[in-house]
Amino acid sequence: MAKYEIKDGVGIIPQGTTVMKDDGFKDCTELTSVVIPESVTDIYNRCFENCYNLSKIEVAAGNKALDSRNNCNAVIDTQMKALMVGCKNTVIPEGLNSIGQNAFSGCKDLKEIVIPDSVGLIAPFAFENCTGLEKVTLGKSLKEIGHDAFRGCSSLTHITIPKSVMKIEDTGAYQKMSFFGCKNLKTIVVEEGNREFDSRDNCNAIIITNRNFHENELLVLSSSTIVPASVEKISQSAIQCPKNLHTISVAEGNPNFDSREGCNAIIQTNSNILLIGSATTVIPESVLEIGDYAFWGNDGLVEFTIPKTIAKIGKEAFRECQNLKTISILGPVALIDKDTFKDCASLETITFSTGIKKFHPEAFTNCTALKTINVPAKKGDYYRTRLPEALRDLVVELPAEKKAKK
Repeated sequence: MAKYEIKDGVGIIPQGTTVMKDDGFKDCTELTSVVIPESVTDIYNRCFENCYNLSKIEVAAGNKALDSRNNCNAVIDTQMKALMVGCKNTVIPEGLNSIGQNAFSGCKDLKEIVIPDSVGLIAPFAFENCTGLEKVTLGKSLKEIGHDAFRGCSSLTHITIPKSVMKIEDTGAYQKMSFFGCKNLKTIVVEEGNREFDSRDNCNAIIITNRNFHENELLVLSSSTIVPASVEKISQSAIQCPKNLHTISVAEGNPNFDSREGCNAIIQTNSNILLIGSATTVIPESVLEIGDYAFWGNDGLVEFTIPKTIAKIGKEAFRECQNLKTISILGPVALIDKDTFKDCASLETITFSTGIKKFHPEAFTNCTALKTINVPAKKGDYYRTRLPEALRDLVVELPAEKKAKK
C-alpha cells in the first residue's frame, strides 16, 4: 500500500491527499476505522472493497466535497447526494439519491440494510459479495437496481420489489444480472402496481410484464418458484445463475414449458430440453438434453442419475454442486464439456454405463474428492485413453452383466 498506512486498525491518509484510488485500502482486512481528511474530494469505487472489518467511517468536518452526516458511518458525496463508501455499521441517511457503485462491496459482516425512500438508484456492484446480508428493505421511490447490485449475497432469503422500480438491470453479458448468485432466495414479491415487473399467481419469482419484446419473461427465481401458465420465455438471467432450488414446477396449461411427471424441473416442451433443475429433480425418459447451467450451484444435490435418453449435457450443467457425491450417466453422451462438474468438491464416484466419446480436459476441475470412475466391463482402456491423465488411475471396470436365460 503505497501512501496509506494502518496503525492498530486505524487507516491513516496523509493530509493533502485529494483522490483516493482503487488501490487505496482495498483488501485490507485489518482496517477497522478511518477518518477521511478535509483535502479528499474524490474516492474511487473499489478503494475500500473487501475491508469487511471496517466498522467506523468518518469524514472530517471541514471537508466541502464529502460528509458523513448524522454519524452514518459512511462517505457521502455532498453535491450528488450519493453514498460512496459504506461499512457493516452504516445507517443510510434520508435525503440521498443513490447508493454508489461498489459502495458496500465485500462487506461480508453486513447483516441488514434499509434503503431510504429518497434513494432512486442502487448502482452496479453496490452490495456485491455481502455474503452475510440477510435482510434488505428497498425504499418506496427506488427506480433502478443496477447489474450485479446484489451479486453473491448468498444469505439473502427474501426480497420485495417496490412498485416504483422500473429497471432491474441485465446487461445481456454472461453473469451480469442484479441478483446473480443470490442462491438462497426463498421468497420474492413484486408489489402490486408495478408496471414493469410482477410476481403473478404468487409464483415467488420476478417476471417482466412488458418490455421491448421481453413480455411475460421469467427473470429471477427463488428456491420454490412455480412458473405461471402465462410465462412465455425463460431469461438467460434465470438460467445462467447459481441456483439452490429445492423444488420448481410449471403450472398446467403453459404451452411452452412443463414439469412433466412431477419431475421438479423446467422443461422446454417442444425441444425436450431440461432448462432448469432442482434438488428433487427426477429426469423423465422423454427428456433428450440437459441444458447449459441447468443445475449450477445446487447444494441440495447429493446423488443423481442421468437417464439413458440423455444424449447431451450442457456446459457448466453441474458446476459448484458442492454436496454432490455420486452421479450416474446412463446414456451415450457425446461430450462431457469444459466445467461440467467444476468445483464439485464432494464428488467421489462417477458411473458411466455406455460409451462417452470425449471428455474435455477441464471437465472435472477442482473435483478433489473424486475416488472412483466406474465403467462397463472391458471398457477400461477405452475410458483411460479419453479421460484427463490425472483421472485415469481411478477407472474401475464393473462386472459384466449376465445375460438373461431364454
